[in-house]
Amino acid sequence: MRFFGELRFKQLTLLMAVLGISAAAVFQNPDRELVGWLTVRGAVASFVMLFTGVTWIMEVRSTTHWMVHRKAAPEVWPRHSSRYFAWLNSTNAVAVFLACVYGFAFNCAWTWGLPRILRLAFGLLGVLLAVFTIVEYSPLIRFGLRSARPRA
Repeated sequence: MRFFGELRFKQLTLLMAVLGISAAAVFQNPDRELVGWLTVRGAVASFVMLFTGVTWIMEVRSTTHWMVHRKAAPEVWPRHSSRYFAWLNSTNAVAVFLACVYGFAFNCAWTWGLPRILRLAFGLLGVLLAVFTIVEYSPLIRFGLRSARPRA
């Protein structure tokens, strides 16, 4: 369980490093063309969306794996139960953060004129990530951690 807990913070650290490097790349040569239609800004926005998507999937998977292990041995990993602010937790905070990063990068790609087919593909990927998150977190969302059941 500790592995899955620490994995989440390592993923966020990598994401923050990528965002910092991406910002530097955009400010260094924003309009430089890499390929006929692809500028540095477009490539950076695409890379940020792809990296955020991978991080998002890893975050959801590590959280659901942690939930299954927590359910199997709750006495090993006691949890503080918040009466009024149970919804204010790291899982929700990271999900909102990743959605905001993805949305910002998508907006940048749109504003910076990424080709229409790529904007469509990244838009569909964003919708897929949101649906994936809702489906995977649905036991937690509907019934709380106590209802999360291990999958066979």
